[in-house]
Amino acid sequence: MVDPATQRNTHTLHAEGLFGEFHLELSGLPLASNPKTSTLAALSAVRACRELA
Repeated sequence: MVDPATQRNTHTLHAEGLFGEFHLELSGLPLASNPKTSTLAALSAVRACRELA
C-alpha cells in the first residue's frame, strides 16, 4: 500500500500462533540523499559490509 503524502517508510508485521500474538511496526525516516529508501536500510547495509570484512 502506498500513501504519497507519507513522510516515512513503514513496515508492519503481525503474527499469531500457539504462543500468543505480536505486532511490530517500524517507521523509518527517508535517507536524505535517496528518499526512496530509509536511513535504517543504509545503516544496515553498512553494518553488513563491515561484518564481511
